[in-house]
Amino acid sequence: MRSLLILSIPAALLAQSTTTTYQTGTNGQRIAVSTVDQSATGERTQRIQSTNGSQIPTEKTSERVLRDDSGGKTIERTIQKYDANGRPGGIEKITIEETPLAGGGKLSKETRAQSDMNGRFSPVERRTTETRVSGQTTTTSVTVDRPTPSNAFQTAERRNTVTVGPAGKQQSTETVERADVAGRFRQVGRTESSTQAAGDKTTQNTAVYELDAVGKLTLAKQTVATTTKRPSGDVTETNVFATATLGRTASATDRLQLQEQQVTERKIAADGSVTEAVSVRLPNPSDPTKLSDAKKISETVCSGKCLPAAAPPVVTPAVAPAKPATAAKP
Repeated sequence: MRSLLILSIPAALLAQSTTTTYQTGTNGQRIAVSTVDQSATGERTQRIQSTNGSQIPTEKTSERVLRDDSGGKTIERTIQKYDANGRPGGIEKITIEETPLAGGGKLSKETRAQSDMNGRFSPVERRTTETRVSGQTTTTSVTVDRPTPSNAFQTAERRNTVTVGPAGKQQSTETVERADVAGRFRQVGRTESSTQAAGDKTTQNTAVYELDAVGKLTLAKQTVATTTKRPSGDVTETNVFATATLGRTASATDRLQLQEQQVTERKIAADGSVTEAVSVRLPNPSDPTKLSDAKKISETVCSGKCLPAAAPPVVTPAVAPAKPATAAKP
């Protein structure tokens, strides 16, 4: 009679990829603050560094396809939460139903439910996303419904995004409306973006408009990110401009000022591993018009299968350039 030898294999060895983020401690030491294991089946486990130096889970995500045919696709995503000690907590389930639309569009209905102490699930949010494509114009409408105190679902937020132009030269505008206590909708935000690609450089310009102290949409933040492609990876320099300083609400008369500069350097090794280092420069306290020396704030290392088998060109909406000195649009 044959005996079977069963080997216990650590979960990390079964991971398709492992991503670890490091930060620099007060004494200059390199500290692993979080780790994400991605399995070949799509299961994703996130861990953080505990006070005693051990890694404890914070979240585990798995997916299963319930239906996939010519009429659409249904996915069930399960998220297991953990408490501060790594013990299993609540569970969140997200059901996503996708239906193709004519012209390359898509209708997506997402229902998010959370478990209570008795393991019963109750829906907490319903999100409907409809994407329509017409030539070089893509329109995406998002409706977010949440339960009222009487458990009847009611629309709480509406988002509308219009993107125009070919890949590498696009402009996009997103508007956000939220309902007040009386159920009336009011525009509370707008984001304008533009993308411009030329050679090995892509510039993304994003301007964010928010309500000021008197309830008027005002330019509150602008980011200009320039990504330079390199054979071994890419480098992105992001300049962040803002109007309000810490603890103060922005007003229409404020001018944008450079608040931060981030440099993200992404390197791809021959074995497919990816290293991403982020450094930051902040205004000098003695002279806010000048930036301090760059300080490395994090480094993320991914080993294993970190890159998609075939990466299609990614176009991130950026903003129509917004001049800091100009008055905000109403």
